[in-house]
Order: sequence, then structure tokens, then C-alpha cells
Amino acid sequence: MRLLITRPAEDASELADRLQTLGHETMIEPMLTIAPVPFSLPQGPIAAIVLTSRHGARMIAGEVTRHLADIQVYCVGKATAEAARIAGFKNVMDGGGNAAALTAAVSGALDGDKGVVLHVRGRHSRGAFAGKLPRQGFDAREVMVYVAVAAPELSPGARTAITAHALDGIVFLSPRTAQIFAGLANDAGLTAALAGLDAYCLSDAVAAPLAGLAMNNVIAGQPSLSELLDLLEH
Repeated sequence: MRLLITRPAEDASELADRLQTLGHETMIEPMLTIAPVPFSLPQGPIAAIVLTSRHGARMIAGEVTRHLADIQVYCVGKATAEAARIAGFKNVMDGGGNAAALTAAVSGALDGDKGVVLHVRGRHSRGAFAGKLPRQGFDAREVMVYVAVAAPELSPGARTAITAHALDGIVFLSPRTAQIFAGLANDAGLTAALAGLDAYCLSDAVAAPLAGLAMNNVIAGQPSLSELLDLLEH
């Protein structure tokens, strides 16, 4: 199949390589560009760091990991945990892709008197992880380290591929990516050309913003990249 990948460029390149090993052709059309923003860490002891995206891990690699390499880091899933280890953190826990389980793991393992639990996130990250822990006696704070900037329009290459019906499917891994794509497709007058095209989605939440495009949503059985790759393999 020929698949359009909508992830940010660095993640899209990795996914393209994996899809190509499965025999698919790929075209990359990032809906988001990840850009760093200035940040500072709170004063005083830090008990743990929580990462809910691998972009956060990448953005704090370097100075932060040099000083806090041994701190306990809780990651929402396997990809984020891998990014945290690459960034230089030594004590990394994979939360299995479940934010609720991650919250339970943090609250069950830490002492609320040992310092701040720091949620490193992007400006548009979903959920409010740091808002849940104070109710359990933790000093939890958020530090925004990046912003995901939306693409202003679809590229000429993507528009041509869609209007020429040269694609077999489009891959979506986040609700915001799907929402941006839907808006840009509508702006470009591509709704009719997209009707019936397969949209390979990580979850129901990812598929929801595509409802107005009348695409054929194919949803992974579990919200994980490995599940979506299994779907594309078969």
C-alpha cells in the first residue's frame, strides 16, 4: 500500500522505515512541527519526573539529564521510556501506555514528602496529570518544554496524491494531528476526494476528528503503535 504519514517529521521518518520493511510505500506529511520553548526547573528537591511524550524526553536531554540522570522517571509508554533512556536517564519505568496506570504507579511508589513530582510536557498535551496528584498529597508541577506547531496547509504533493487517488491510506496517531488534517483537507476542498479512503487510527479518540471526511476509519484494537503496525501488516 501507499500510505501518507501525518506524524511530526522525526517520528514520521522512523515510522516510514518500519512500514517500508512491511512492504508499504510511504509519503510523509507532518501535521505538527515540534519546537522547544524556554523553561526552568522548580527550586528544591525533585522526587521524580513524569514524561507523557517522547518529545518531552528529547527536549530535556542534555543539561537536565546531566544533573538528574539517576532520578526516577515515569513514562506513559514504551516509546517514551526508550526516548528517556536515550536522553540519559537511568531509572525509567514504562507505564504501559495507560495514563491512569501511570498515575497509580507514581502515587503508589513515591513519598509525598520527598520533593516535587515534575510533569514534563508540551503546551498542547492531553490530560492534566499534575492536577491529579495534589489530591493524594503530592507537590506535582508542570513544566512545558515544547510546543507542537500546526501545519498551515497541506503540501502540493499531498494534495496531488489525494486528488489523483494515489494513496491507499493515511496514518493518524493523535487526535490533534487528525483534527489539523481534517481542517486543512476541508480548506483545500478535498472532502470528496478523501471519501472512502482508509484512515488507519491509533484509537477511537484519534478517529473522532475525521468524522466529517467520510473516510473509512480502521482502528487499532489497542491504542499502541505495535497494534497499529500489526493491523497494517495484515
